Amino acid sequence: MVPYIYIYGVLSSIVIDVIVHKIPKLKSKLNVSEDTFKASLYAVSGFGVFQIWGLDPFTIFAGVIGAGSAFIFYLGTRAAEQVKSFRYLFAILIPLFICILLTIDFTSKSGWTEERTDTSYTASFDYLNGRHEIPIDLEEGQLFIVTYEFNTTNGAGHGFHIRNDKNQYVGMDHISDDPFLLQLHVEEAGTYKVVVTGYKVRGNFTVDWTIE
Repeated sequence: MVPYIYIYGVLSSIVIDVIVHKIPKLKSKLNVSEDTFKASLYAVSGFGVFQIWGLDPFTIFAGVIGAGSAFIFYLGTRAAEQVKSFRYLFAILIPLFICILLTIDFTSKSGWTEERTDTSYTASFDYLNGRHEIPIDLEEGQLFIVTYEFNTTNGAGHGFHIRNDKNQYVGMDHISDDPFLLQLHVEEAGTYKVVVTGYKVRGNFTVDWTIE
């Protein structure tokens, strides 16, 4: 993943330069300096890259970190323009920083209790800020049917989605009027993850599933 993120950063830098120099009217309409305009575009690109995995509290928080990292990336490009030797140091430090960032789990939990069976997972907690993943092995051609129930005692936000073993978001089909009763026709074998997210939430949730 790190090479892709770094490539994204380089491509974003090129696109931003094109926007700044080829569309000068946009900068004029915003009435900002070129440095401010470019720094803002870097922050937007740093935030946006994490949202391709779905909009939830975890990716929003990671996006904020990404925006700050992109701003540092921008400062580094400016320094590299002034100091030739810094270009090589910058080329090493930024991928290393991204690698470290992507290994950090920002999820925070407290009072967590859980119970898992072959077809269900139940958890209750005093605090969840981030995500919890439930790995489930699926084979090609299987039909995975899942239902999800979340009870919050403090009214905080929560979410639910599925990812494959490549950490890609997987779309599911509704099979009734119940928005939390879904099915997935498995096209590729692997370990899929039912991902439950919460933003400073207290309560409990239950995930039940069948595999046909």
